[in-house]
Amino acid sequence: MKKITDAHTPSSLTVNLTLYYMLSCAPAPLLSPSLSHREREQLESTLNYEDHCFSGHATMHAENLWPGQLASVPQILQLSDLWRLTLQKRGCKGLVRVGAPGIMQGMVLSFGGLQFTENHLQFQADPDVLHNSYALHGIRYKSDHINLAVLADAEGKPCLHVSVESRGQPVQIYACEAGCLEEPVELTSAPQGHTFPVMVTQPITPLLYISTDLMHLQDLRHTLHLKAILAHDEHMAQQDPGLPFLFWFSVASLITLFHLFLFKLIYNEYCGPGAKPFFRSKVRSKEGTARTTLGPQTCVKNKMECLCACAQPSQRIPVSEGQRDREPPGDLLPGPGPPEAATLSALLGSCLPAPRGGRGGPVDLV
Repeated sequence: MKKITDAHTPSSLTVNLTLYYMLSCAPAPLLSPSLSHREREQLESTLNYEDHCFSGHATMHAENLWPGQLASVPQILQLSDLWRLTLQKRGCKGLVRVGAPGIMQGMVLSFGGLQFTENHLQFQADPDVLHNSYALHGIRYKSDHINLAVLADAEGKPCLHVSVESRGQPVQIYACEAGCLEEPVELTSAPQGHTFPVMVTQPITPLLYISTDLMHLQDLRHTLHLKAILAHDEHMAQQDPGLPFLFWFSVASLITLFHLFLFKLIYNEYCGPGAKPFFRSKVRSKEGTARTTLGPQTCVKNKMECLCACAQPSQRIPVSEGQRDREPPGDLLPGPGPPEAATLSALLGSCLPAPRGGRGGPVDLV
C-alpha cells in the first residue's frame, strides 16, 4: 500500500491547543446565570440542529487553521477570526451564534470532514489520507453523542469504529458504510463500538452514513447510482499503479537483445565460417588400421606409418596386396597426366614419412 506523505498533519497537542485558544476567545452564553429558561431552550435547539455543517473538505491538513505555534495574542485573535469566517461560510452559522459549544462542535466536524444533512450525518473524509489514526469524541447528534475513531487493523488497513453515548432517553441510531449495500446496523454504547470497513466508491461518496431513520438508509443505496465499490487497499493500488511502462519496455528490450547476441555467438561457433564439426568418427579396418575423418582431410594410420592425403572423402585410391612391398603406383608419382593426379601425387610426396630401410611401408588409402 502506498503511504501518503502529508504536507501538514497536526499532532494531538496542536489540535487541543487550538481548541483551547478558540474556546478562550468565544463567549459561552449557555453558562451565563442570567440566561432565561426560554433563551436557553432556543440556544440548545440551535445547537442540536447543525443544518449542513460542515460542508466541504476536511480541515485536518489546513496548516493555517491548526498552527504549530502561536507567539502572541494578536496571532490568537487573528486565528479566531479565521475560524469563525471558515465555519460561517461552510454552513455553521447557527453553531457560531451559540458561542463556545457551537464553535467547538463545528471545529470537530471540520477536522474529520463530517457533515450533517436533512436526514443523516455523513463522514466524507479523503480515503487517500486515512493512514492517520485519530478519534473524535462528543459529536452531538439529536440528544446523544457519537464517538468516531479511524484506526488501522493488524494488516494496516484503516477501519471506522463508531459508538454512541446516550444523554437522555435512548434513541436508536443506525449506520452503514459507503454505498450502504450492507444492511444498516444499530450502534451501541460499547467502548470499541461497531467496526466498519473503509470502502471507496466510484464516483467518490461519503465513507459512512449515520441516521436515526432506518428506512432512509435502506433507500439511500438506490439513490447513489455508483459504478463500483472497492476496498481501501484496492483503491490505493489503483492510485499507485507501480513503475511506468517505459521502465518495463526498457527491461524487456535489454533481455531480448541479450538473447539475440547469445544466439549469434552460438551460431558463429558451430555454423559460421571456420566452424568446428559437431562429431568425430573413428572406424577400424580389417587389418587393424585406424581411420579418422576430419572434414575434407583423411588421416590413415597403422601401427608403423602414417599417410595424410588431402583428398575429397568420396575419392577412393585402391592399393592391391602386391603393391604394398613395391614403390608407390605410377599414377601417384609426379609425371605427365591430368592436373588432378599431379597435384595429388605432390601432396602424397610431401606427407609421406621416410620409409624404414629405404622402402615404403604398407599403405591403405580409402
